[in-house]
Amino acid sequence: MRSTTFLLECLSRAGIHDVVTVEPATGGLAALAGIATRRGAPPVFVKAFADAPADDVFVAEAEGLVALRELGGVATPEAALGPADRTALERLCHRLPDLLPDRPACLTHGDLWTQNILATPDGQPALIDPAVSYTWAEVDLAHVWSTSPPPEARRFFEVYAELTALDGDWRARMPIVQLRQHLAVLAQFDDDWGAGDQVRATLAPFRTRA
Repeated sequence: MRSTTFLLECLSRAGIHDVVTVEPATGGLAALAGIATRRGAPPVFVKAFADAPADDVFVAEAEGLVALRELGGVATPEAALGPADRTALERLCHRLPDLLPDRPACLTHGDLWTQNILATPDGQPALIDPAVSYTWAEVDLAHVWSTSPPPEARRFFEVYAELTALDGDWRARMPIVQLRQHLAVLAQFDDDWGAGDQVRATLAPFRTRA
């Protein structure tokens, strides 16, 4: 019952108010999840953490990996981000309310990089491999912006900015919005696709206390 109530609250905060029931989904270890049935709309899958991890949980994990590595005999992954990187990341997180304007949540693709954007035989856009969620629209925009779009895509960004009345600072905040995705790549695939360099470049202005 607690998980159902919590997930209903999450959906409500995301602007989804037509939920009839939420059926809990089992099998996960950390997050609460469920399938929400809606009135007159397709069901949605919702997943969220009821309790945020402790601030030092990942630092402790990294220190533990170092200790195991120094003992020898156990293969352990290298920490992708050092102490200075993690401190800079914490500073950036504290400043997010000032760096990112308040926007309403909307339905997003969730993994809108260039390889997931195709075209039909008659030239219409076609999107594949979604990770759909209700979040900030610029999450999708930043994903396209940060994954080497072709020069022809410049017109797309110009029209998008015009139609959505983006402010003049939107380009400057794209690396910050995309930081979540780069961190996810580091966590899942190690330092593939230069994600580590991208993260460190984004964190560079936050290495010194403002």
